[in-house]
Amino acid sequence: MVFDLYLRLINMEQEFSFKILIKTNNKKYTMDIHKDIFFITAIDRNTELRFILTVENISYESKKYIAKELYEKGNIEVTFTDRNTQKNINKVLFVSKTLQNKDFYKEYFKHPIIIGHRGSGADNYNKKNNIFADITENTIDSFNNAHKLNVDWIEFDVQLTKDKILVIYHDFNFNGIPVNELNFFEIKEKMKNICTLEDVFKKVPADIGFNIEIKYDSKHKTNISPTEFLSYIIEICQSYNRKIFFTSFDPDILVLLRNSGYPLFLLFESLNYKDIIQINLQSAYNFVKNMGFHGLILDSNLITTEIEKMNDIIIFAYGDKCNSKKWIKKFIKYGLSGIITDDIKNINSSVFETN
Repeated sequence: MVFDLYLRLINMEQEFSFKILIKTNNKKYTMDIHKDIFFITAIDRNTELRFILTVENISYESKKYIAKELYEKGNIEVTFTDRNTQKNINKVLFVSKTLQNKDFYKEYFKHPIIIGHRGSGADNYNKKNNIFADITENTIDSFNNAHKLNVDWIEFDVQLTKDKILVIYHDFNFNGIPVNELNFFEIKEKMKNICTLEDVFKKVPADIGFNIEIKYDSKHKTNISPTEFLSYIIEICQSYNRKIFFTSFDPDILVLLRNSGYPLFLLFESLNYKDIIQINLQSAYNFVKNMGFHGLILDSNLITTEIEKMNDIIIFAYGDKCNSKKWIKKFIKYGLSGIITDDIKNINSSVFETN
């Protein structure tokens, strides 16, 4: 049995370095780690692991662990010992198995799917069309309303507050201030129905899938690294049994999630001549293919017959044209696998039926 391990040292506030001594099939090697989240890929269940943690120039070593033991136990408290003084320090190691087989999720996308944008649709669309005018986007009410209308998937945006609470909110700024510079209660005071990622898992029926868009604001100074931010998201997601896939406009975020075990989709909005990955649709497609991601999610204005040649990945669309049955039917002929729509009241699976 071969599998991947996702590991994270929890509550590492001091500067540190970390080594993993690995022994497998009578071979030994060392991994040097300089962050609190890391992956060990394609290891055998009988692989021996020993951890060395260095803090303030003092090295502490753990006992020997067997990969199978970590795989089965999940979170463990590791005792690190200074061999010279016999002083111990204890740290929690978050352990999660990841999925080796990309095809595992293909059943999710076997047929064209409909995804509710921000739950029951974006506020500006609903107000303009007098649909669900009393429901706010990206809230529990919006998500549960989508479930009542038999939507199979909902899309929402996840960000991290200053006090490290994962919140569901679209814009990077809240009342002109970056979300990552505000504590959760400061936002909650002004927006009573804002919800956390944990709330969504607990309060939305488990049979509806989550398309989680990850919003990490790399343009502003933030109090947290992208790896730590993602580790909080993964930790919550892996605590529940639910269909999930991740999306982001940021290719680097998806690369960091590569071994998370979840399907990954690159969001592609428009041509970006400063980014070689998004300089054109072909470059974005090549990136997705080379990284082994599941697919692309394209602005509906960019959907052309060109996607017919990209039938070895999954392609979804979002945007205004995904609120039009006429356009959706046209896109399906090109090979589109699904749409993210605001109009969950009128757009349903019948739109995919061929006449």
